[in-house]
Amino acid sequence: FDYVATRDIEEDEEIFIDYGDAWEAAWQDHVADYYVDGQPPRPHFMQAADRNTRMDIPIRLVTDRPYDLDDVRVTVIGHYVEFNGAQGFDTNEDYDCDVLHHNKDRDTYMVQLTYPLTNEEQCVIDVWDKGGHILFELPRQAFFFYDVQACTRDHVQLWSFRHPMMIPDEMLPDIWRNRVP
Repeated sequence: FDYVATRDIEEDEEIFIDYGDAWEAAWQDHVADYYVDGQPPRPHFMQAADRNTRMDIPIRLVTDRPYDLDDVRVTVIGHYVEFNGAQGFDTNEDYDCDVLHHNKDRDTYMVQLTYPLTNEEQCVIDVWDKGGHILFELPRQAFFFYDVQACTRDHVQLWSFRHPMMIPDEMLPDIWRNRVP
């Protein structure tokens, strides 16, 4: 299937395709049904890249909602681990952690490093603490979030939008339509 432009396309200009009235109606139904009791289905969800730039949002404690429910990992940046006195850690690595305490007066955190066990797809299946290194007085910028790749459950959730994307008949020449081989 080729697209042929009937005029020059300018730099940064976007090209759109119309998937037809059936797709548009299905999308509008999905949008209308998206909110449940006025709330989006994942009110806590925020991509890792957004979490990394929002220093105003406190880090959740291990006793709060777990980050893995949002398909996100929270880590401590390696040089903060070394700065905190832990020995034998690579300053170029980030280390998974559980956030144990938030000192709101100083806006610092106490964490315990964790070591995730993963399956072949690198999805975390369990966590163990292997030595239980505890770090104190970490500032908010000591943390880095990662989206858990290929482990997301969004494709099977109720809020996922799935509908066939078909080329509308009107876009095809009459001679191609309902052709009998």
